[in-house]
Formats: sequence, structure tokens, C-alpha cells
Amino acid sequence: MQPRIHFITFATAALDAERAFYRDGLGWEPLADVPGEIVFFQVAPGLVLGLFDAAKFNEDLLGQAAALAFGFLDTEEV
Repeated sequence: MQPRIHFITFATAALDAERAFYRDGLGWEPLADVPGEIVFFQVAPGLVLGLFDAAKFNEDLLGQAAALAFGFLDTEEV
């Protein structure tokens, strides 16, 4: 099996500006868009770019870290 990358996510402090750049500047259509949270673009066959609002990303990350630290995280969610 050859390793492949199919999904890349970046956290950004300027989600609206990033969305506008890829959508309006490059003409890419979002696969999914949750305003104020995350937007996904197909950038190549089998490759998706996710742009995540940095504040929401940190909330998710800290929530999972806290859950792991205290044993609250269901492994089915990971």
C-alpha cells in the first residue's frame, strides 16, 4: 500500500477572506460550507482542502484534549 493524502485542513483566523480567495479569486466551488466554521474545496481528484475558523478549531481541539484528559471522549468519535 502506498500512503496517500486525501484531506488537508488548515485553521485560519480569516475564514471569510480565505473563502473569498478560493471561491471568488480561483473560481472553486465549495463542496460544503458552514459559515463561520468551516469550508471544504475539492482541489484535485481525491484531495479535499478544509479551511477551519481558528477559534472554532481551538474549541474543538481543547474540547477533545479536555475529554481525553478526563476520560470523557468516546473513542467512536475520534
